[in-house]
Amino acid sequence: DPAYGCTVDSALGTYPFGSTNPVIVQIEGSAVNNRYLRDVIAREMSPSQFISTALRAQAIAARTYAYWHIETVSNINNSNAFQVFVPRAYDSFTPENRLKIEVAMVGRYYMSTETSDLPIFSEFFSDVPLQTQSHPNLNLYPYMKSVPDPISLHPDISQAGHGHGMSQNGTGRWARGSSSRPVTPCW
Repeated sequence: DPAYGCTVDSALGTYPFGSTNPVIVQIEGSAVNNRYLRDVIAREMSPSQFISTALRAQAIAARTYAYWHIETVSNINNSNAFQVFVPRAYDSFTPENRLKIEVAMVGRYYMSTETSDLPIFSEFFSDVPLQTQSHPNLNLYPYMKSVPDPISLHPDISQAGHGHGMSQNGTGRWARGSSSRPVTPCW
């Protein structure tokens, strides 16, 4: 939907799909206007600010989220209510940082439960101090439980996002092995 502000006024060019709605793109695709996961990772976690381990966690979470939507026959739009899909976001990075995204995507892993190979409903958000939150509907998503984040003790860390699922900045801190430094947001 070109009405969503996260893409219509992009410095990356005009929204490439015009008024076509819905738009169908490949999750793993590599063509400029057909590469959902590359553009989501590029927009959600800047490769210049996160190390490869954190980017890989983001790739797995984003892929799982997209596969779950396919499996449940639901749509994802390009608003920040879902994953932030900004066409051509990947192009805004240097070749070195694009390579980091490519490496993060290797393996095509996604998350499932011990009892099913189907993708789980996975969510992610920017940051939270001390502990993630359980999903509001644990009956549907029993695996989305609150977990402590002992390296998020820094007083500058505040809630950014809904708080359940993977904390992107928390993942970055864990991947670096740092002790509670906040990560500079990538947007």
